[in-house]
Amino acid sequence: MVVNFSRAQQLAIVAIILLAIAVYAQLIPVGALNWDDDSNVFKNPFYKAGIWKAFWVDSYFGLYVPVTSMVWQALYYIGGGKALPFRILNLALHLANIYLVFLLLKSLAERWHLKSGWGLIAALSWFALHPMQIQAVAWISGGRDLLSAFFSLLCVYTFFRWKHWSALIPSTIFFALAVLSKPNSVVLPALVPFLCFMVSRERLKMSFAAAVLWTGVSGVSIYMTLYAQRDFLLPLKWWERLVIMGDTYSFYLQKLIFPFPLSANYDRQPEIILTSWEPFLRAGALAAVLGFFYRWAKTKEPRFFLALGWFALLLPVSGLVAFGYQRISTPADHYNYLPMVALAGVLMLWLNVCPYWPRWAAPISTALIGVLAVLSLMRVQVWTSDSAFFDDMISYAPDSYSTGLGMSLVKCEQQQQYIEGERWCHMALAKRPNDIMVLANLAYCRFNSRDYKKTIELESYLEKLDMEEMLTKQPSAYSSFLASLGSALVEDKHYYDGYQMLCEAFRIKPSEKNHETNIVVANGILQKNGIDPVCEPKFQPKKKPLASEDDPEPSN
Repeated sequence: MVVNFSRAQQLAIVAIILLAIAVYAQLIPVGALNWDDDSNVFKNPFYKAGIWKAFWVDSYFGLYVPVTSMVWQALYYIGGGKALPFRILNLALHLANIYLVFLLLKSLAERWHLKSGWGLIAALSWFALHPMQIQAVAWISGGRDLLSAFFSLLCVYTFFRWKHWSALIPSTIFFALAVLSKPNSVVLPALVPFLCFMVSRERLKMSFAAAVLWTGVSGVSIYMTLYAQRDFLLPLKWWERLVIMGDTYSFYLQKLIFPFPLSANYDRQPEIILTSWEPFLRAGALAAVLGFFYRWAKTKEPRFFLALGWFALLLPVSGLVAFGYQRISTPADHYNYLPMVALAGVLMLWLNVCPYWPRWAAPISTALIGVLAVLSLMRVQVWTSDSAFFDDMISYAPDSYSTGLGMSLVKCEQQQQYIEGERWCHMALAKRPNDIMVLANLAYCRFNSRDYKKTIELESYLEKLDMEEMLTKQPSAYSSFLASLGSALVEDKHYYDGYQMLCEAFRIKPSEKNHETNIVVANGILQKNGIDPVCEPKFQPKKKPLASEDDPEPSN
């Protein structure tokens, strides 16, 4: 059976595409946000140095994503370090994914002999315009999710489109590109045989062969990712993982049905989840719903087991296994980007079997497109500036480390509200004592407010920092911290110590223009005072008194 679209349905599909462009085109002129875009892309030392081999032999910033890194490095070079090429790529990938989802839904409708084209249109709008999709597209770092989803969809489409075993070659290539773009799609080796059982049983043998091939690729990706995140994985008991997983799935379902409020940071960390009764209630309610769904699908409509694809695609980040971002929050909207494809298929099926659907199909589909477009237009405004972004985060997670760090950057670096910026730094330090990123920003706030003595007091934290870790994992933040301390010491006439700190900051990050500028300024100050500025070969932090009572005391 071939699905034919009426004139009105064709116009609705075009409207979905145009509305998606209208929503996300607002972000084209927007720069990068202070939400990992700097660390991932714009302050990435490998991009600045033009080094690409490192991405294939080691992880970076907690993930092994060499394909994404290569694409980003090319865009960084093409755009001269500007955000514009990345914005265009994210929009292009989302549009390409919408088209691939359309092809997959159309193929599924034809295989299952679904008659209503409006059901497909409603499902397509669900994927293309749902406000939960905003994070993956609006966040430059979300390009990893979009690129991985693009290759995953190509993998599945190629596998089911070709009728010959030769389909294993391109589908395997696309799968490898998907997991090397982001490892969330590692479940495809198990998911594709399940999909074959659901919609194309003549391909079962080929799917098992594919599963064997793809599992080897998944193993490499899983190993490299776990190795990269080994220092950030939380030790959890098996029953705690199950509770967290139940909370995560129920949380996503709630946001999919009623997407209010949404946030870039839900602050649902395992330690917070497990100290509340709500997650246990959520997990129990989810188990009851799944039990009812299982009985109903088994006896009434087995095709609804397609919903298991959503559960499978979310499994790597559900909390069943530990992953690094859990220290910020287990659920995040961008994790749901690819899994939404499975729910779109379920929605299309449900609308087609609903007895009242044919009468109301056109108006309901049109209304759904309009409502989703309006919600997305409202949500995308949050991603147009750091100020709007972190103001929105305050409304959902006012006490989180990420909110404190982000707001301190906005207040100190962008708005020059240094006292307010210090307040947010203290809040973040209360969550993570000795965090070098917060310390770097606190030193920046104090120095730029010309409070040199209070800036110098932060030198006491140097004894509490693991220097090897600072140099290998946080060189940018550590060098910035030293630069602010060194500049404050020079201004306070501690010329030797200050100058050596500036020298060390430059040695750590010679590509940072501000470090070179700081040394030039310090040279002039020292020479005016009859001192010959000389950088010693090695910097050794000196013991200083503990931080003042105004600062959180560093912990061991």
